[in-house]
Amino acid sequence: MLLFEKIFKKVPYQTHRGKLSDGIWIENKGDLKHKNYYDMYTFSVMILPIFIMTGLFILIKENVC
Repeated sequence: MLLFEKIFKKVPYQTHRGKLSDGIWIENKGDLKHKNYYDMYTFSVMILPIFIMTGLFILIKENVC
């Protein structure tokens, strides 16, 4: 979140099924006119762990097996 905030100078919020999603710790004060930005943030937050796990699996497989 801090990376997105520094690069784009806007606070990112997650979306869920086309609507803004409230987080557990913060109240969502996003604006739907930035929906594409919020969708891009949500997509990156969901995909990043998959890339990290895949990368770790490949590294472990190549170095251990």
